[in-house]
Amino acid sequence: MYLRKKMKLPIFSYRIKTRYSETDKMGLIHHSVYLVYLEETRTAFWETLGFPYYKMEDEGYFVVVTSIEISYKKPLFYGDTIRVDILNFESNGLKFSYFYNIYNETRDYLSSYAKTSHVFTNKEKKVIRIPSEINEIVKKFL
Repeated sequence: MYLRKKMKLPIFSYRIKTRYSETDKMGLIHHSVYLVYLEETRTAFWETLGFPYYKMEDEGYFVVVTSIEISYKKPLFYGDTIRVDILNFESNGLKFSYFYNIYNETRDYLSSYAKTSHVFTNKEKKVIRIPSEINEIVKKFL
């Protein structure tokens, strides 16, 4: 379970308006779209920190997802405004993980929580330690 034990503010929050194209035949946001929401949030997080993915890639660093865990509690619907909160960030210098809540602001409930784990690779697709300039940013959240 990835709900934050201590009631602290999230590290980062990102709002998204759900789109009709994301719904399934039952009128719900399809479960696969939640992965896109997590990716959008991570992308916005790094852009806010001044180190967007394109800059990492220009410097030869590539972020690879190694695992994803999502617990779905309540559905999202077309037109809902959701807030994806990055609650925590953990790192061991090689692997790093984000912990999230997806909150349905329109309907006022926690929809799901998630964890994604990642590593960096170089241009040769070999796993590398977190680059030092990125690690300095990460340390602020540990």
